[in-house]
Amino acid sequence: MALKDAPGAASREIVAGLVVDLDANGDVVGFAIDQASGKLDLTRIETFALPAVSAAE
Repeated sequence: MALKDAPGAASREIVAGLVVDLDANGDVVGFAIDQASGKLDLTRIETFALPAVSAAE
């Protein structure tokens, strides 16, 4: 899942199956959860403190 429209410069596995993509400044620009549907209830996802995005983006 992309959080920011910026190229990833590096990826880090935070815990088994959770990888975050970082930009050149070390900011998170995306993440991936391996086999997410088998590990999480994806019928409801809540997010906190994501960057603001305008309707034009």
